[in-house]
Amino acid sequence: MNSIDTQVKTILIFAFIEGLVLYLIAGRMNYKKDKYEFENRTSGGVVESKDYKHYNRSKNSGKAFGCLGSIGFLLMAISGIIFEFIWFMSK
Repeated sequence: MNSIDTQVKTILIFAFIEGLVLYLIAGRMNYKKDKYEFENRTSGGVVESKDYKHYNRSKNSGKAFGCLGSIGFLLMAISGIIFEFIWFMSK
């Protein structure tokens, strides 16, 4: 095993861990947003917002958390596939 191979594996492991952290952060923030919406529903099932600014911020943060989670998942998947390919090709 040469040093370049070791460096590439280290980078891929770091990318996988970073993707996992992004995915977990996005999931936790999405959970908090969903909990807030659940607790602020009216009897008719509509989420009450203080004003339009608060509603818009909540809507945009939901989209941002979805994108962040997707980026984290893709980072984990791509680095995992490349790491697995390198691992089996070196044997």
